[in-house]
Amino acid sequence: MNSFLRSISIAMFVCVVEIGVAWYLLENFMQDTAQWLWGILLAVITFIVGCVVIVLAVVTIIAYLINLIKKGSPVKLAVLIPATILSVGIIAFTVYALLQF
Repeated sequence: MNSFLRSISIAMFVCVVEIGVAWYLLENFMQDTAQWLWGILLAVITFIVGCVVIVLAVVTIIAYLINLIKKGSPVKLAVLIPATILSVGIIAFTVYALLQF
């Protein structure tokens, strides 16, 4: 199960980077009118894919957390609860940053 959680963590990191790339594309392509539509399209697709994967990863982590609570595994819970809080914090910061844009 550790490789499963590692995979989810890597996927979330990649998606946060994808959202950053989308933001970069929006800022740079908006200034060049010839590539404006292409930049908007790339940014929107990248942003949507990143958000969908982050939401799926958080739902999966929360489901895994609920399963651990039912089984009563205190060591795994001690690791997973802060990881879940950190993941939700990253998502909240990303959404806040995008709303400021």
